Amino acid sequence: MQQLKENLIRHMKFFCLECGTRHCGARGEHQAAEYMVEYLTGLGLPVICEEFPTRGWKFENFEFYNVTKNITIVGASACFFSGSIDWEGKLLFIRDDQVNDLSALNVAGQVCFIKYIHSVHSHNRIAEELEALGAVAAIFVSSGLAADAKVVRSPRLQRMGVATTDAYGTYHILDNPDDTYRLHIKACSFNQMSKNVIVRLGKGDKKGVIGGHYDTAPLVQGANDNASGTATVLELARLMKDADLDMTLDFVAFSGEEYMEKDVPMGSAAYVCQHRNEDIRWLLNIDGGGDAFSKRFIRIGLPEKLPKLNHSIDDVVYTCEGGDNGPFCKAGIPAVWPSCRPYLGILHTAFDSIEHMNYDLMTKHAIEAYNILQQLVASTN
Repeated sequence: MQQLKENLIRHMKFFCLECGTRHCGARGEHQAAEYMVEYLTGLGLPVICEEFPTRGWKFENFEFYNVTKNITIVGASACFFSGSIDWEGKLLFIRDDQVNDLSALNVAGQVCFIKYIHSVHSHNRIAEELEALGAVAAIFVSSGLAADAKVVRSPRLQRMGVATTDAYGTYHILDNPDDTYRLHIKACSFNQMSKNVIVRLGKGDKKGVIGGHYDTAPLVQGANDNASGTATVLELARLMKDADLDMTLDFVAFSGEEYMEKDVPMGSAAYVCQHRNEDIRWLLNIDGGGDAFSKRFIRIGLPEKLPKLNHSIDDVVYTCEGGDNGPFCKAGIPAVWPSCRPYLGILHTAFDSIEHMNYDLMTKHAIEAYNILQQLVASTN
């Protein structure tokens, strides 16, 4: 157990402090993949990398400034796939009752402040329509403790700037609607190849998949979501490397989960597509495990295809929704997702950092995942 804890800490430090943000196209995404390949091959494990197309994003700098008050808006951030802009002027406020008829507004050349919070898909649609109508940028409101750069994440945006404000930034703008603001973003999107990093153990046509995504929301460490799960997948592969298996186990570090879109494949969707003709019996999804102020839960998709699992987690939800479970369940493959969900709204924000991790809890969660894995393997026939 002590070795497990030490290894988890080692992985976490590299992912969070050396790599930092690991969103698609970031330097940290490539660093993390290289680190995993080096660690796993160093254990003598066979490693396979499978590439798939994504839309990468390069971010350089951001500033949102109240020129009238001579104040920087601290609770603000660029959003995923934002383009570059330099703009100064007054904001155009768009109400909830106006978002379904944007063409009736004079948005060309404007920076639009969207005065409500809906789903990511609604935000994506609004951003895409505003870009088509000639808007310079759009600013959306985050619902968590800090600015969430994922509240918009449309890879179809070509030029428009996209930003977000947290509660502090939002109230500042609402209290000073007639002030002049300056918005500067230097960023760009590009087509690229991301990769899934796979360790394949055992033999036989029957297969189980143990996965966790190593990419992050943009501009954050993503400690709980999901450096913790990635580190656990690495250690589960280490713990199983000498097992006598009469089935195949794929331990997969997925990329591309954090900009999950209805029509843009994630790494897990690419994996399911590439291996769709194989006899995959189940997915054990490790996504989130160890935030110091969190609640443990387990999601199970298609439970009728799984054995009754023994575990110590009280909160059980039967659903196919969420993260990397989705593509597997859609393909008829049952999925088990043990996780630690932070009580506070820290996911996809700067608060999801290594300083807020509890390594005793993370180690306990990894052991729970290992026990569930043993049961899934034993039940596969």
